[in-house]
Amino acid sequence: MVRGRKKRRSDVYRTDFSRISVYPGFQRPSPQQGLKKFKSGDEIKVRVTGQDDDGRPTGMIKGFTVVLEGADVEPGAEVRAVITRVSGKTIYARPVE
Repeated sequence: MVRGRKKRRSDVYRTDFSRISVYPGFQRPSPQQGLKKFKSGDEIKVRVTGQDDDGRPTGMIKGFTVVLEGADVEPGAEVRAVITRVSGKTIYARPVE
């Protein structure tokens, strides 16, 4: 026996077996797959799809809900806006034009 090295046994629970397994392994998502990080001051383009309970126009962009504050636009319009704050998966923005 070699000192300082463990003897490896060959059994079904070795990590080598998981590489040839038909079941997918759990992988950490890469930064390219994750959601984009938005911060205040960023300029975005969003298509208005509806209104929230307070009557403000809303839209979606890359998994985030965008709420336009101080805008009076109809659904279907595309608006350029500047982000004022981000709270969880909700972006609050004001229109530029």
